[in-house]
Amino acid sequence: MAVFNVATAAELGTAIGRAAGGDRIVLAAGEYGGLRVQNRAFASNVTIAAQPGARVVFDGLNIQNVSNLSLAGIEIARPLREGEPDFFQIGAIRSSSNIRLDDVFLHGSLDDTPWNDGRGLQINGSTNVTITGSRFVELNQAVSIFKSANIVIRNNTFDEVRADGITVASTDGIVIDGNRMTNMEPRPGDHADFIQFWNTNETKGSSNATIKNNILWQDNPDDTVGTQGIWISDPLTFGYRNFLIQNNIIYSNNQFNGIGVRSTTDLQIIGNTVLSQSDDSRQLWIRLENNTNTMVAANVTDNILLTNMTRLVMGPNINFAVSPALRANIPDLAAPDGITDLLYTGHGYQTPSATPAAPVSSAIGSGLGSVLSRISGAGLTSAAVSLVPLTEVTGDVPAAAPEPLPALDTIFSTGAAMVPLAPAPAADVFAPLLAPMPFACEPFVALP
Repeated sequence: MAVFNVATAAELGTAIGRAAGGDRIVLAAGEYGGLRVQNRAFASNVTIAAQPGARVVFDGLNIQNVSNLSLAGIEIARPLREGEPDFFQIGAIRSSSNIRLDDVFLHGSLDDTPWNDGRGLQINGSTNVTITGSRFVELNQAVSIFKSANIVIRNNTFDEVRADGITVASTDGIVIDGNRMTNMEPRPGDHADFIQFWNTNETKGSSNATIKNNILWQDNPDDTVGTQGIWISDPLTFGYRNFLIQNNIIYSNNQFNGIGVRSTTDLQIIGNTVLSQSDDSRQLWIRLENNTNTMVAANVTDNILLTNMTRLVMGPNINFAVSPALRANIPDLAAPDGITDLLYTGHGYQTPSATPAAPVSSAIGSGLGSVLSRISGAGLTSAAVSLVPLTEVTGDVPAAAPEPLPALDTIFSTGAAMVPLAPAPAADVFAPLLAPMPFACEPFVALP
């Protein structure tokens, strides 16, 4: 293993050209222009890293047709130049594999607004890409992922992003875990989402996605332009498959869709907190349409709206539209100082432990084959659950909140009929989520 110590852009170019698998390129403090690595298939990992404590700045990133490369401790700083459009792409990883970014700071102008900045990082046609411990600040969009597989975005921060924090299309195998997105700043008229999946202009859908332990937080409760939370829509004919949305906290005002999912097969929405101010203009709800094999349990939310659900299992949820008196258990909902003000014992988002419990899908997945056999055929004549269609749900954001359906969180599929549960229980009597219960999803073990 060789170590290349470099201090100029020319030396860096030479080191990249000479590097072999296992080598490390160490950068002294300085500005290096654009970082471009193309057409290199390293036999094993090559690392490009800043010296400890050194500020190493690039004004762009282009990794194309590369395998086995890691970047660590660098800064990618790129304000838009005169005449450049706001869709200018600052960084890209294309047609590459086994790429890792750790402790990378990618940002725009840092002039206190993202409205004049370009897009952050695009991952396109790539596999096994991991982004950890990095920061994305003042960008039009932060991270966009297309036509890729086995992507991990874990423990990063996103701040002052205008439109979307993370967008995903046509990708199989993605983990979005432990990220913190704050202070989103959409322009009026923007369709802004913390996390969005879509399929426009694609030829396939996305599958095997785990979205967990994320904090999606609108800092200014008086902001009249809110941000949608997790929005999985635009399915075209492909749809989505095997999605786990677990233990996320979403706090945003003046928007409807906290978690919105359409046309997904094998979907689990478990233990999320999805809330807005009590007196803002719109409920922040969990909204599900045209999904098959779905479990919704242990969430805390302004409301739950369901349309055209097939094989639906509802566990106890705290639904303030159904049980408004339970709002008293979150007294600081109007102006929370932080996530601790929105915690609800036994339901919704809980601070992850040092050793996180196995995903619910993993813990109960082993017995789902027999469960599926019990909930089909003669054993369950109401396997297809079709609720009365809601009004105003054809667009992304309804013009006005529809009237909530009664007791949505008391629907539970068991035996040959729909049997109502008791009203949502108090937190101290909530049954453990892992207790045996009928379940309609195919076995799905979350990615690590």
